[in-house]
Order: sequence, then structure tokens, then C-alpha cells
Amino acid sequence: MSREAVGETTKAINIDRALIFSALLFIIFPVICFLWGWTKPIIAVCGTICLMFLFIRTYQSLKDEFTVSITEDRKFWCIALASISIWCLFSGIGGFSYQAIDFMARNPIFRDLCSQSWPIRFDLAEQPELIRNLFPGATTCDLVYYYAWWLPVAGLVKVFHLSHDVADALLLVYTVLYVFLIFYCLSNIIKKKSYVMLSALIFFGGFDFWVSVLEGFPSLMTKDFPLPMIPLDIEWWANRFSYSSNTAQLFNVFNSSLPIWMLVCLLILLPGNRIRAALGSLAFAYSPFGTVAMVFIVLTDFIGKKNNKFGERIKEIFTPENLIIPIMMLVVFGGFYLRVNFGKTSTDGLIFKVYPEKRTFTLFIIFLLVEVWVYFFAIGKRARECKFYWVTLIGLSLIPLWKVGTANDWSLKVSVPLLFLLMIMMVDSYYRAKQKKQRYIILAVLIMGFMTSAMEFKRNIHGTLNIPEAEYIHSEYNTFKYLGSDSEDRDSFFGGQYLVPEKEGFWLKYIGVLSR
Repeated sequence: MSREAVGETTKAINIDRALIFSALLFIIFPVICFLWGWTKPIIAVCGTICLMFLFIRTYQSLKDEFTVSITEDRKFWCIALASISIWCLFSGIGGFSYQAIDFMARNPIFRDLCSQSWPIRFDLAEQPELIRNLFPGATTCDLVYYYAWWLPVAGLVKVFHLSHDVADALLLVYTVLYVFLIFYCLSNIIKKKSYVMLSALIFFGGFDFWVSVLEGFPSLMTKDFPLPMIPLDIEWWANRFSYSSNTAQLFNVFNSSLPIWMLVCLLILLPGNRIRAALGSLAFAYSPFGTVAMVFIVLTDFIGKKNNKFGERIKEIFTPENLIIPIMMLVVFGGFYLRVNFGKTSTDGLIFKVYPEKRTFTLFIIFLLVEVWVYFFAIGKRARECKFYWVTLIGLSLIPLWKVGTANDWSLKVSVPLLFLLMIMMVDSYYRAKQKKQRYIILAVLIMGFMTSAMEFKRNIHGTLNIPEAEYIHSEYNTFKYLGSDSEDRDSFFGGQYLVPEKEGFWLKYIGVLSR
């Protein structure tokens, strides 16, 4: 082999491994940031050591699993990066385009992470009386939420004292890089440079659009715009449960969906089980609800690998990494989240008890048909060959049976990793199909599902082009330091959901810090 060829090979390997390194860094570094900002020094030190060990072990395991190089077909990767950049630009992240209603909370959380000292703690004396009455006897309160995803950008802003405009620009760049790394991982899962996968990443969703067509609903997407309430979104046609398209997830819950997508990709690519539970447990830092499904995904890998003897499989599963890191994540982040008062703000429980009307069952069946089962029908018998067939089918079929939260966070967020798996299964089955007819069916079903995301995209493009920026950028709260808007009900809801009185308990006694 010539020196030029060796050089090219080395260059390719270095670039690709840099991307693998970056993907792991984007997942693990935010957790380390949280440890140093919110926990006692001894926990931060020990946790960082454990996570760096996991980083090294995961990188060593993954570096040879990536066979699709970014140095091959640069035109394809440039088109992918451009497409992802446009997608992210219209997401509302950073305020460069129309923002969905969820940004009412996302914007002040990011600003507070950039401007307030960590851990974020507010003086209740500065809050309006309504908020003070929520926490009688308390003098300070903490901001509690799964905001680890923002921490690298927020930390950079704090260290270099950057302006809000620069912070917003960095957040958008961070998002673009994050999504591009996810796509790079997806390409290595299916072992192809695929425009089908690129399209699926951006547009994958259920058949909500076609149900709405039967209702004559899509006209509302531009009539009397902007939409006043979430239930008017086409993905809420069932008005009891909803599964979000990929675009809806990026446009609303990017802080939890993007890291979950990344973790799903890494878990699929990861050979062996020695660090699988350790890696999967990182989901708890980004999405408590999504972690529920991640547990079953990890268990599927544990159970499904039958090429080793039972004793060897047990040794591979019960490793120090698979025990120590999940326990650390459970204690640290579980203790942090449990500080929130989970008082009943909505009627929760079995969906048929919450909505006892007989039509609930009918809506449930239709919902599963157009959101889940249609894809399994399209794949056909070969679907059972997929490793995650049963966990995806059973999980997505059972999740809507339970309701938690006013907006049913259980249905929206537990489903995220499984819906992402379903997308991967569809694209993988498309390329594995032996008959052209089967491929055409899968592709047709995918494209029909794309229409739901297309409507989400249309809404944000329409809003950006036709609505004054002052109206579509959510500025009801500049900070959670003062929750005083024109709606006392909204202030009370946000205060109860995100603020926690600083009082002695498990978290502050053993894990968290009182002040910096």
C-alpha cells in the first residue's frame, strides 16, 4: 500500500473516530456538568471517575463498529448536514424561528442556566405572593427539571460571559451537531449512506395527518394562526393520548428526545453487554419517563443474546459498570427529581377509568392502528426477525393504556425510544426486503407517515414568515426567578412544576449542595 493510501486511511479513521468520540462526549459530559454543579464534591469526583471509565470502555467497544465513513461521498454528507441545519433552524431553538408553546418553559430554563449560579436557587421574597403561598415557611426554592442537555452550552456561556444572542446561536449550533451525530450513528446502524434514513429522521411520524383529513382538520393549521392550545395540534386528534412525530419532538421536547435518540443508536451499535446497562442508565439524566422504556430495551439485549452459555451471560451482565453507574444515576437523579411535589394536578390512572366513555376503546384501537400497527403490517412477517420487535410492538401498544400528567407525559415521553426504534426497523426492513413489492409498500407507508411531520414543519415555517417575532417568541417569563405573568393559573402551574422549596431532606443532606 502506498504512503498516500495509508495517509488517506489514517485520515478517514481519525475523522470517524472523532465523531464517535464526540457522540459519547455529547451524552456523558452533560451528566458530569450536572454532578459538578449540583452535587457534593465527593460525589462529583467519584461520579466523574465512573463516567470517564464508562466513556473509555464505550469508545473502545464502539470504535470498530462504525463502518460507514464520513469521508466517503462528501456530497451526501454535505446534503445531510444542510438538511439537518434547515430542520433545526425552523425548530424554534435559539429563537431563530417560530416557537411552539413548550418554549414558554424552555426559554427561561435555558436563560437561568446561563445567568444564574449552579445549583439554581431563587429567593422566594422576590416571587409574587401567589408563588410564595405555594411554599409556606420556605425562604428559597430550587429549579428542578431534567435540564442536563443544556448544561454544556450554558456552562460555556457562563465561563466566557457571553451575551444572550451568542448563547442562542451556540445552542442552535449545538443542536445541529447533535442531530448530525445521531444521523451518523443511524447510517452505521443500517450500514448505508441513505437518503431514506435522512428523510425518516426528519419526517417519521404516525398517520395523524390522514385521520385529520377525514375530520377536515388541517385547515386549522393556518386558520386563526397561531394555535391557542396544544390539543388543536393534529397529533392530538384522540384527545386522550398522543405519540409525537420526530419533528414534533425536535420542535417541543428536544432536551429529552435528542439524547434518548443518541442513546438508542449507541445501544444498538454496542457489542456485548458488559456496559450496556451503564450506558442505558444515562437516560435518567435526560428523561425520567423515557428511561422506563430504555430499561426494557436494555433487558431485551440481555435476554436476546443466546450465543453464550448462561453462566457467561450472567458474568457479562452483572459487571461492576452495570451495577455501580445505574445505582449512581438512580440515587443522584432520582433523589433530585423526587424533590418535586407530585401532588395531583390531573386525573391519572388507567385510561378507561379516566375516560370511561365507550368510545375511548374505539379511539384506542384506531390510535394504535394509525400510529403503530400500520408499520408492522407494512414490514410483514419479517418484522419478527428484528431484535426489538416484541418490545417495540408490545410497548407501544400498552403505553396509551395509562395516563400521567395534564398533557399525558406518560404517553408522550415513555414512547420516545420505542418510536425511534420503530423508525429504524422500518428503514432497515426497507433495505432488507427481498421483493420490490415489499420495499414499495414500506416506502409508501413511510412517506404517508411523513405528512404529519410535514404539517408541523409547515406550521413553523408559516409562523416564521407571517407572524411578528415579538408574538411567536415566548417571553412570558424571562426567568423563573419571578413568575408573574398575566395568568395566575399558569404561574401557579409552572411554580408547582419547576420550583422546589429548599429544605432539609435526603437530597440536600446526602447529595446536593446548599449553596456555592
